[in-house]
Amino acid sequence: MQMPPINRSLRIIYMGTPEFAVPALENLVAEGWNVVAVITAPDKPQGRGQKLVGSPVKEAAETLGIPVLQPTNLKDASFQQELKALAADLQIVVAFRMLPEAVWNMPPLGTFNLHASLLPNYRGAAPINWALIHGEKETGVTTFFLQHEIVTGNILFQEKVAILPEDNLGSLYEKLMSLGADLVLKTVDAIASHTIQPQPQDESQALRTAPKMLSPRIVHQPQRAVEATLTDFANDILADARRQPSRKTVLVVDEIHRFNKAQQDLLLPDVEAGVVRLIGCTTHNPGLYVVPALLSRSHLFRLDPLTPPEIAAFLGTALADKERGLGALGVKASEKVLQQVAEMASGDLRRALNCLETLVLSAPALGSVTDEAVASFARERRIRYDDGGDDHYDTASAFIKSVRGGDPDAALYWLFLMLEGGEEPRFIARRLVICASEDVGLADSRALGVATAAFQACEMVGMPECEYALAHATLFLALSPKSNSTTSAISAAKDAVRNMPRQEVPLHLKDAHNSVNKSLGNGGAYRYSHDYPEAISGQDYLSRPLSLYHPGDAGAEPQIAERLARWRELKAGLKKKDGRP
Repeated sequence: MQMPPINRSLRIIYMGTPEFAVPALENLVAEGWNVVAVITAPDKPQGRGQKLVGSPVKEAAETLGIPVLQPTNLKDASFQQELKALAADLQIVVAFRMLPEAVWNMPPLGTFNLHASLLPNYRGAAPINWALIHGEKETGVTTFFLQHEIVTGNILFQEKVAILPEDNLGSLYEKLMSLGADLVLKTVDAIASHTIQPQPQDESQALRTAPKMLSPRIVHQPQRAVEATLTDFANDILADARRQPSRKTVLVVDEIHRFNKAQQDLLLPDVEAGVVRLIGCTTHNPGLYVVPALLSRSHLFRLDPLTPPEIAAFLGTALADKERGLGALGVKASEKVLQQVAEMASGDLRRALNCLETLVLSAPALGSVTDEAVASFARERRIRYDDGGDDHYDTASAFIKSVRGGDPDAALYWLFLMLEGGEEPRFIARRLVICASEDVGLADSRALGVATAAFQACEMVGMPECEYALAHATLFLALSPKSNSTTSAISAAKDAVRNMPRQEVPLHLKDAHNSVNKSLGNGGAYRYSHDYPEAISGQDYLSRPLSLYHPGDAGAEPQIAERLARWRELKAGLKKKDGRP
């Protein structure tokens, strides 16, 4: 029987947000389907700097050249009008929000959804999580047409997959993501060729649900980030721990910095009572991301990066292990090669293992990993740098302290670590402008001009050319004499303003530019400085004299100190001559 022809010109709108939805979109485009638009969630602030970051689906759509819509309200009339104007024949939903009827009922061929379970079981927002929690041996993916009741539409296709004993949230997520991407293609083909045969869901059996699991996201590397539970899942664990205190439950929370304050507070009573022993793991500064109440009841352990020899030894074991490692492939690697890979990993064992695996798989059967292969791999390696997290602040701190300490070599190293890691050049330039006044100051006032010029150069030419200006300014400031007299003067001035009685403007200094002010005596006794030697009139410019600025002994400041001493001597002489105290 000849299959009906497939009309790939159908206008398709794709809706999704997380990484789970990316492969299906990429498959559709690769197979030539006409995806006219992608609907995804608005950009969200992330990291300590709260930078707006687009969803994985948005990033994929932009790479593929597909227009992106990011509505905040799916019921908004203007959005629905914009959606209608796209004249879609079919809509596909993968890991997206609930749609109002006006949206899912818009295309003539309907809207179908991909769900990560074997419906009707595990209806809800977290089917993968709950399948694992309940110890299921099998799960899968389902496509179905949307209708009024949530996740109850007629089933189009299903694909099953076994849940293995070694599977975790990350590995199962990966399996279903790949399986789901293929099922979306199969479903579109059947709809386009008019061979689809929807089947109602079987409601006769006892069903398990998959209620929403609130963030944070728990990441299982190298698997993809997966949204996991706290409230429902953790409450179950805590309740079970309270019922059986003798079990001495240990609760390990990976990426605890992703938990918000309310979610961390949920753990506090049971931690305090000893119901559970909490082990929180984080790659971020716990002082900034863990609530003080929880942190004060915890012991803090810092795990330092592994050294290259430690990593190299582990790589040797992985290369030789035939069961769990790469030994079955018969590929050899010298100690020199293993050391090179270890050094490239920057203390990250997972990165080193991934690198070794790539090199081994690229090597000829029963051959060896060559120095040339390692060198080629090294050219493509990424610098470990988080421009929105602790790396950003720690490296910037090291950079400025190196400049302040007069170490041009260290300053240049930290500068280019930031640039190679993707740091915003204008951020670095702003720090140099501050440093010019804070750390060099009056020891060499040219520093401020050089730093400001570097900032302007960053604005005008951008990367990579502006690195010359940044390096120029960095070297100039690092090699300049240093003085914090400006910083000390600022501190003294602020202290005087904030903590001492306010000083009134002396009468001889008050504005005298109108007749009323002159009649009040404003400015009457003012002495014009330029009428006196070295522009020193001998007058006081404060009602109660203060000593705020004290010159340092570096660079130009000894000459400034001499000049200031001479002016004070002149002023004292004029006061004595006038009979003033």
